[in-house]
Amino acid sequence: MYDKLTKEPVRSASIVHYDSVVTKTNYAGFFQVKSNPGDTILITHNNYGAQSLVTPSKTDFQIGLEILKEKLEFEEGLGNFYKHFGKSIRYPAQPLRANITTKIFVEFKIDSLGRSNLVRVYNDPDKSFSQDLPKIFKSLKGSWSKKYVDKTFILPIIYRIQGRSQNENALPETVQADIILEDIVVTALGSNK
Repeated sequence: MYDKLTKEPVRSASIVHYDSVVTKTNYAGFFQVKSNPGDTILITHNNYGAQSLVTPSKTDFQIGLEILKEKLEFEEGLGNFYKHFGKSIRYPAQPLRANITTKIFVEFKIDSLGRSNLVRVYNDPDKSFSQDLPKIFKSLKGSWSKKYVDKTFILPIIYRIQGRSQNENALPETVQADIILEDIVVTALGSNK
């Protein structure tokens, strides 16, 4: 793992796999994690934010990170924000059986107490991809910095089925957001019809 600008190794980045931190990058920016091709891992670092990555089939690959222009301030840490969603989101059964993939965009606003409040979801083909989101937002621990009060965030969530082509929807042009967060990728194994 390296800094895209300086090409220097990124040390002490946390690697999250299956809802728990499994390792950190070493002094040379390397990490090792047991995962299968198509699994999603999350990389978090205070200076670089969070980035999700679908594990490629090759075992030796490089990841370039960019320093955040403005470090997002979430009380419990941005890694815990992503971990909460990664642990809570599941691929809906009916779309999985029908081999439906999608990319939804979750719009939420920050209230005066710094809490995340779900506003709406874009590109959900049958509403099943977003049905658990109100409960997930309600159970989110932590709050955003007061400087984000009344700001609109977009959280993209990609639903993929391993071995299938992906339907990559775009955020509607009419949507105005102050901050667009890193994608969360939910990968399911193909269904047995």
